[in-house]
Amino acid sequence: MRKWVGAVVVVTLLAAIAIYAAFPHPTHDQAELRALAAQSRHLLARYKDRPGAVPKSQWPHEIAALHPANVIVREGAVEITTKRYFDGGWGYGFAPDKRDLGMLPACWSSLGQDMYWHGPC
Repeated sequence: MRKWVGAVVVVTLLAAIAIYAAFPHPTHDQAELRALAAQSRHLLARYKDRPGAVPKSQWPHEIAALHPANVIVREGAVEITTKRYFDGGWGYGFAPDKRDLGMLPACWSSLGQDMYWHGPC
């Protein structure tokens, strides 16, 4: 009986780890967030007159290192989708004003450096 209980505990623990690992999570490293924010500011300035999807070949290094599904510049915001899902998926957003982000403000969690994180909302 004890072997069976121990096996159930191990399998449950492994299943919990697998489920946790299956969903994207944001970085909380302030140096990395600072670099992402700086590159997002650069994209905002560069695409000010032509917002929209940024071609993969023009993604800055730190943003490209996230392996995003897409990067979109909007008026006042940059959205970096790391995993698509039917209702927006997971990803980062950069905006000096949280209200400029594409989803409802309640969907975004502040990470600092004007960077935000969202999951399906």
